[in-house]
Amino acid sequence: MKHEIQRICRKTKSDYINGKCEEIEKLEMTHNPQFHKKIKEMLPKRHMNTQTLKDKDGNLLHESELILERWAQYVEELYKDDNRSSESNDINTTETCKISEMEVISVIKKLTTNKAIGADNI
Repeated sequence: MKHEIQRICRKTKSDYINGKCEEIEKLEMTHNPQFHKKIKEMLPKRHMNTQTLKDKDGNLLHESELILERWAQYVEELYKDDNRSSESNDINTTETCKISEMEVISVIKKLTTNKAIGADNI
């Protein structure tokens, strides 16, 4: 029963669309001004997106200036670090990494062969 209903719905939809297309083709052949109107009717409708954002108190902001200010506040809070002290800047964070020749050779042997090179020619 379900499949029969789906088949009927698909057939009806297809017949409707084919009928509209034939109508549009006839309008095009006669250079009728209704041609563009009928095409617009067939296209999906666009929905206007409204931009809203909540402030710290949960109130909705609609004006673009207030929204930009709220984003600026959010980014400042995001990157603000109260736990950071000036002492942490004095720590030497240089790392040294020594790769032996044997490590390089073993990695090269594990690479797959007969593969095309990438955009970087490697």
